[in-house]
Amino acid sequence: MAKIIKKKITIDEDIKKKIKLICDFAKVKPKFINGNIVRIDKTNLMYFEPHKVVINGIIFLIFENSKEIFIESLNKSLKLNELEEYLKSL
Repeated sequence: MAKIIKKKITIDEDIKKKIKLICDFAKVKPKFINGNIVRIDKTNLMYFEPHKVVINGIIFLIFENSKEIFIESLNKSLKLNELEEYLKSL
């Protein structure tokens, strides 16, 4: 049976500060959840689980070194600088 190994990765502090600042302007509170590196033992299969930010019950996905933030899934994305307007429109 295959063994699944998860290793936590932490959110980059610069991205975290930017999102906190944007949320302060939009008057909402973010909740940060660190992502994982998921690996299947004895194979070369690996998956990067994105970081999550929960704002007003909506889950936003963040990948390291990305200028985009994804809404609920990888189908819809925003540039990080468009997040404030999106939050204010909710």
